[in-house]
Amino acid sequence: MQLLSFTYVAFVAVLFIAQLRLSRPGQNALLLCGSLVFCASWDYRSALVLMVTTAIDFELAKRLQWEEPERKRRQMMWLSVALNVSVLAFIKYARLWNSPSFAGIVGVSRETHSIIVPIGLSFYTLARLTYTLDVFYRILRPTRSLTEFALFVACFPQLVSGPIERAVNILPQLAKRRTFDQGKFHEGLWLITLGLFKKVYIADHCGILTKHLFQSDARTNGAAVLLGVYAYAIQIYCDFAGYSDIARGTARLFGIEVTQNFNAPYSSTNLSEYWKRWHISLSSFLEDYVNGPVAMTLRKYGTVGIVIAIWITFVISGLWHGTGWTYLIWGCVHAFGLTALALSRKLRKRIKSTLPPRLWNTTAWFATFHYVCFGYLFFRAPSLNDALGSLHALGRHFAFSPNVRHDWRPVLFFASLSFLLDQLGQRRGGTFGIFQQRTWVRAVCYAIVLLCIIRLFAPSEVFIYAEF
Repeated sequence: MQLLSFTYVAFVAVLFIAQLRLSRPGQNALLLCGSLVFCASWDYRSALVLMVTTAIDFELAKRLQWEEPERKRRQMMWLSVALNVSVLAFIKYARLWNSPSFAGIVGVSRETHSIIVPIGLSFYTLARLTYTLDVFYRILRPTRSLTEFALFVACFPQLVSGPIERAVNILPQLAKRRTFDQGKFHEGLWLITLGLFKKVYIADHCGILTKHLFQSDARTNGAAVLLGVYAYAIQIYCDFAGYSDIARGTARLFGIEVTQNFNAPYSSTNLSEYWKRWHISLSSFLEDYVNGPVAMTLRKYGTVGIVIAIWITFVISGLWHGTGWTYLIWGCVHAFGLTALALSRKLRKRIKSTLPPRLWNTTAWFATFHYVCFGYLFFRAPSLNDALGSLHALGRHFAFSPNVRHDWRPVLFFASLSFLLDQLGQRRGGTFGIFQQRTWVRAVCYAIVLLCIIRLFAPSEVFIYAEF
């Protein structure tokens, strides 16, 4: 069941109407059943993997009661972590079983190792880990309700695209009956509309430009590569942010508040700030459960310990995103950038004090954005050779061929549109500032957005993060 389909709209409408008069247990049971149906609509085996692993994790977490002996609690915590990480690693890296080289080494038939990758696996695995670790560190009491825990893990709005929710945020909301709130209903519809606009109008159009500019013949032209990277930067941001807005809006219809996943990341003036604004739920997970604990363990080594923690964190991030060398190198690119940022703190402070604030901020923004785009060269590339070929083209000539001259205008238009949406979101009232405007202003905004979304009825580009 695709999120951008009439089937999904009907599915959400039926669940929304049905849960209005139910009690709290009934609401949770209905949403859980709907979420499992949604998951099974992609592949029934996805729902089975989700149900079995969630039930096992629930039982393990029950043995993490605060009053239990510390040794037993530690054993159960590591068992839960091992279960989640091993299932995630095995299934995500299952494609290696189908590679000719691997099949030749182990002497097996490739056809016998076709393994389904469950929808949302990466997202709900990390969500379950937040529950286990928060219970272990006595931040959260283990829940007694399997239904509430399963709904926290499988709730369909964020199953496909996140955000990676935390039990400490969601479980308290599931412990009480959710009543209809007209204000939240309108805000949810606006978030869904805005998400559709970002995905369908901006991201999908930029996806077409990206494909064209990254064709093999275009990779011999540095100007085409650079423009393609710009288009991809807009595409991946609006694609992911759009789906996150749809997830937030849908959850809000059901009275559930989920985390804002993006906050104008391309406005950042350094890489550390960028990671506080981009994929916020993943960044905060890595900071709280990987980088922070490692840095604390190595604190006696000072800056060296901080650098080691950074590299461990972003190697894990690269491996989480995919199996190819390109993802690992992408993670290393960001680790290197954050290392340079940590080591140059005093130098940057001295330089900043000698420059006008506007000049410093503009220069820092320009450098940060292009460093992120440099990482995209590897992140998007289907292979390391393709990424190196694009880098080689950037070092050659910048001939503005007719195609490139034609494509830079729509790239600039969509970049400006994305920037405008981000700036409006930063103003007073944020995303919901539209509700502070007059009725005719809101009506015009809705009309413009809906007219642009008409492209929804054409074939839509595949969600980039669906494969992660």
